[in-house]
Amino acid sequence: MIITAIIAAIIFFFSLYVPKVSGVTYAAETGNTLDHTAVLSDLDGVILGDKEFNVLDYPANADGSPELINFVEYCYCYYANGMDYYALYAYVYNPTQLDFKSDARNQIQMRIGAETNFSKYSVALLNSSPDKLFYKFKVVVTVAERERILSVLDKDSRVYEISSLELYESGANAVDYPTEKKYTYSGYAANFGALGDTESTLSCDVELLNTLQLKVHPTFYRPDGTNGKNDYTQDSLHSVYFAVPKSVTDVYGGITAVHATWLDAVIAPALITGNEDAFNTFSNYLGQPVSDYTNNVNYMYVGGDTTQTEYDKTYHYYGYLLNDVSTSATSHNFQLEHKHVGNIIDALYLLFYSGNAVDSADNYTVKSEQLINSFIDGADKYSGTLINGKYPEVMFESVADEFTEVNITADDKYTLTSEIISRNWWEKLWGLDGTVNSTTFDGIQAIYPVSDADFSSSDIENANNLYVNTADYAAFKAFYDENKADSTVYLFRYQVTDYIAQEATLYEYEVNLLSESINKIDSNAYFAQETVNLDFDVIDVTCTTGATNTVIPVANSPVDIFPELTPPVYTNSDLLPFWVYAIIIGVCVISAGVVTVKVTNKHRQNEQQRQIAALNSRRNK
Repeated sequence: MIITAIIAAIIFFFSLYVPKVSGVTYAAETGNTLDHTAVLSDLDGVILGDKEFNVLDYPANADGSPELINFVEYCYCYYANGMDYYALYAYVYNPTQLDFKSDARNQIQMRIGAETNFSKYSVALLNSSPDKLFYKFKVVVTVAERERILSVLDKDSRVYEISSLELYESGANAVDYPTEKKYTYSGYAANFGALGDTESTLSCDVELLNTLQLKVHPTFYRPDGTNGKNDYTQDSLHSVYFAVPKSVTDVYGGITAVHATWLDAVIAPALITGNEDAFNTFSNYLGQPVSDYTNNVNYMYVGGDTTQTEYDKTYHYYGYLLNDVSTSATSHNFQLEHKHVGNIIDALYLLFYSGNAVDSADNYTVKSEQLINSFIDGADKYSGTLINGKYPEVMFESVADEFTEVNITADDKYTLTSEIISRNWWEKLWGLDGTVNSTTFDGIQAIYPVSDADFSSSDIENANNLYVNTADYAAFKAFYDENKADSTVYLFRYQVTDYIAQEATLYEYEVNLLSESINKIDSNAYFAQETVNLDFDVIDVTCTTGATNTVIPVANSPVDIFPELTPPVYTNSDLLPFWVYAIIIGVCVISAGVVTVKVTNKHRQNEQQRQIAALNSRRNK
């Protein structure tokens, strides 16, 4: 009871002391005094390295980079029930005077106490100096994180290994700045020790921390066929590649585990079309509910369209449906029924034009940059919640509730399936099932060190053997060639998801004086959906030599990974099949022959009649 009373009195004392500094904006009240003090006030008199802080030692420098100059452990108490005011603060020198924003993308990456791996924590921007040279951040933790942090700290030697700070200024993502410092705190601040000592015994030792700086490059791989779930879903293998200096692997060994995080999100259905008029029409209504324009637009897209006739009705089964014009018709035999995905698109947000050539969409790929730019542009067009502060929530069909966090080892492997149905012209003509050819790719290594041997075949074969998208292969090969002399290039394969691509049929509702109809225009389009990875970030890697495992923190800026949208496995050409042309040509040839025979016979008959007439004329004379 006495100890508790002493602690309560100490906390009350600290809560009363709130320095006031003019010209500084403070964060919201939290009850912790250090939340409200100014960054320069806090740094005044602090010994950094072997020297007292002096602003003259920290000038503006256009060639500099933000760096962590102090990390404060505040109010750590000897007694567990005296931790109410325990907090962590980061002080940053910003020589380029970047205007960092108060944003959820601001994070610190560190390993605390006895933990094996590094973790990311949000940091709140408390204030900055008027010239933006100095910033003050507070580590924001949940109740669960706080309990875990306190449980892994050694009371007598409290270690904080800080590898990097991710700070947001502008654009889509934060930038990761290496900090590479290890802070070891011992002792206690005045009044927070075992007996409530009035003298401070707190001390801090600062050491350098080895941090691996990486730049990751995304790629993906989809087998040629479907994954067997249906005729429009493919396996999609998500990967990144990066270079690790041999100066690291020679000392610590090769990479045997990668610790990474990202946020999964499934994009809303995207429509890719080669019909220019339909593209222009739907472009006018992006983001608008179909109900706002269905009476004004006579075009309808049906994904995965199949039909079944019953009596006088033709039922269309679909995977995706955009703008059901059949509801406008009053007397026709076109009926829509649910089947497959059965995704009725209430509002279209993603639309791409493949060019106006016949079957252009059948071979058109939406590049990653195009897709990302659509989401960036959407932030200015569409209101509502922004995912991770940057992309409109309405442009996603779903977003995971929390970040995925994995520690994938070199022993982990993946399996991909490629199923292709082949049909000859006779089977296509009569709608027969055809032959199913299935291939399974087993034992795909999650962590793969690339070597010269991986480039011994043709480019396409090499890409397939490495499970790298063929469109990315040239850049991947160039990256390998550039880095192989002094680094090991690794492919890190971290996820397999479903990719959906369905051919889409365009119909038009037409009304004239006597009738109405819904007519097929073309099938030069497809719908696509995929899983994207937002704020993908490698936190640390484990290197192994012999029986020794070393966890090395990684500094790399988060990236948003949007794989390309690729055409469906199965499409129907809007050109007539060759055998139809052969029949048409045959009919034309036969028809031409018949006409020729008739003309010839008629000519002969006329000639005979002329000769008879001439003979009769001579006889009469």
